[in-house]
Amino acid sequence: MAKQNRMHIVALQTTIGQLSSDKLALQTALAELGYCHEQQTKFITDSMSGADGAISQGLLLQEAKAALAEAIETNKRLTADAEFQAHRHQLQAQRLAQTARCCRELGDKLAAACSKTDTAHKWLCATGLVLLTGLLGTAVHVLEVVL
Repeated sequence: MAKQNRMHIVALQTTIGQLSSDKLALQTALAELGYCHEQQTKFITDSMSGADGAISQGLLLQEAKAALAEAIETNKRLTADAEFQAHRHQLQAQRLAQTARCCRELGDKLAAACSKTDTAHKWLCATGLVLLTGLLGTAVHVLEVVL
């Protein structure tokens, strides 16, 4: 509990330091614009104070908590998105590898079919030439017998 209280004190001190630097920046900006000290004080007090005239540290703390919660939620979404994208990339890589294996198998089957077709074509041509030669020989023999 004491550690948590120290963390809150440090956070409040940081907030007060930031407010002081903002106040100094406002004073510098107003001085450059030519406002007198009373106008500067009133402007800074009005812009930095709550309804009762005191700086609302609770409001600042709530805003800081809301910003932190939003940052945490954004971080969770980005982490979840990164994990989803990594998983999606892994699935796509697996699908691509499967497609490559299928293409390789189909390429092998196509090469085998082309080889078989080429061999069958050569046999068919050879058989055709033998039949043509036999037909021509038969025709010549028939012509010799008839003449």
